[in-house]
Amino acid sequence: MTLLAVAPMWEERTESEPTLAALLGTVWEELAAGRAVECPICQDEMTPEYGQHARPLGGRCRHCGSQLR
Repeated sequence: MTLLAVAPMWEERTESEPTLAALLGTVWEELAAGRAVECPICQDEMTPEYGQHARPLGGRCRHCGSQLR
């Protein structure tokens, strides 16, 4: 399931809710800093994933398997 499949439609979003771009930007910034975040899909823990270098490549949810790269 993609994030777009579960994201509220524009007319359903209230002004107090962040946009999809803002939500993903915040998640990405935290993952890039090496911190675990709340998965935007299932609200479980999404942890940073690392490659050969010290900086994270993105993140993966331990519960639903969603990835952000």
